[in-house]
Amino acid sequence: MLLYFLAIVLICIAIEYCADPVIPRAKGTRKRRWPTNIALYVINTGLSAALPLSFLAVAHYADENGIGLLNWLNPPYGIDAMATVLIGSLSIYIFHRLHHSVPILWRFHRVHHSDNDLDWSSTLRHHPGETFFMILLQSATVFAFGLDATALFALLILHIGIDFFTHSRFMLPPRIERSLQWVMITPQLHHIHHSSWQPETDSNYGIDFSIWDRLFGTLNRQPLRSMDSFAYGIDTVDPAVSNDLDWLLTSPLVPDSTDWAETPEHARTYRP
Repeated sequence: MLLYFLAIVLICIAIEYCADPVIPRAKGTRKRRWPTNIALYVINTGLSAALPLSFLAVAHYADENGIGLLNWLNPPYGIDAMATVLIGSLSIYIFHRLHHSVPILWRFHRVHHSDNDLDWSSTLRHHPGETFFMILLQSATVFAFGLDATALFALLILHIGIDFFTHSRFMLPPRIERSLQWVMITPQLHHIHHSSWQPETDSNYGIDFSIWDRLFGTLNRQPLRSMDSFAYGIDTVDPAVSNDLDWLLTSPLVPDSTDWAETPEHARTYRP
């Protein structure tokens, strides 16, 4: 798993430097962002290792004890695996939407969205509180439905690859982009989700497949404003502190601030 993770990171870094970026990179941001984003990943990895709970362990326990809907129904393995992938994918979509709509969850999730210069390292940028909530929500889902551990592990591998791919700063050829959008979340779709403007941010919640955004009416295939005015981050988070590790860790205790916003229109673009 570690070698797979490192290989994905190196591939994304290489592609970013060789391909045309989605929008030009702001100069000097890597020196501040990369150490912070990597530090958050190290903290989250330690938290995940310390917690006596994981959705894969829950899946094994549910299977051994016949707990959960799929274990009760006991369908053929192919159907069991397919149902696990679909339920797992849909649950991530739902949890992601909840993190944007439930105030306390948004306080933690906005750490991820406060990154104002998106690249591969943004994949690593999550508050430990969000990691904790996601472990609980995912474990509860796995337990309730009796999801298959092997199919879940395959979905995890897929998520890691797609997550780095969609955060990376490059643009696919238009024909490939349009084709892939019918099936999966692409860099363009996810970069729109990371817009600093809420009407764009509140779209493209999927992590893997685009079917859920299409089904629930949240798919946004093109930016709603010109690329000249497109920006990453959160308009109500001061960019002066948006990459400070200590501020990010304590930020769930702090409401969004609009004091520094340039105009009233900017101040209204995100949650009060």
